[in-house]
Amino acid sequence: MPRYILPLVIWVAILSGCASAADSDFGRPLQYGEKDLQRLRNFYGKPLAAGTSEAADSARRDYKADYGALVVAATYKDRSALSTLMSFSPMDGEAGEEHANTLSLLLSGLGDDFFSSVLKSQPRAVRKSVLGDLDLYSDLKAHSPKTFGMKRHE
Repeated sequence: MPRYILPLVIWVAILSGCASAADSDFGRPLQYGEKDLQRLRNFYGKPLAAGTSEAADSARRDYKADYGALVVAATYKDRSALSTLMSFSPMDGEAGEEHANTLSLLLSGLGDDFFSSVLKSQPRAVRKSVLGDLDLYSDLKAHSPKTFGMKRHE
C-alpha cells in the first residue's frame, strides 16, 4: 500500500497545478519573463470574485469577456486571446493600470517577436493604445526593440 502513495501524491500535485512539467521544466532555471507568465497564470488561472480585479470587472462589464481566461490563454501563446486583450486598450483608471501591467508582463514573458507580430496585426488605434500602455514600462524597451520600434510609425 505505501508504494502507491508517492505516485498518487505526484499525480494530485500535477493535476492541481502545484507542479507541472510545462511550468517547472524539471528544475531548469527560469528564463527572462517566464516568472511573469507564471505570475499571470497563478493570479488569473482561478475564478476571480467581483472586485478582485478591476481589469476583469471592466472586461466583463464592457466587453462581456472573461479576462482571466484570455490572459491565461495568452500566456500559452494563443494569438487570438492576446489579440482580444490588446483590443481592450485603453481601459480607464485602476483597470487601465492593471491592464497595462498585464500587457507588460505578457510582453516580457512571450517575447518581443511573438508580441510584436500580434500587435502588428492590430488596427492602428489599438496599436497606438497598447504602445501608450507599455510606455509606462521603460525597462522593457531594451528587451523589446520590435514592439517599441512600432511607436515611430504610429
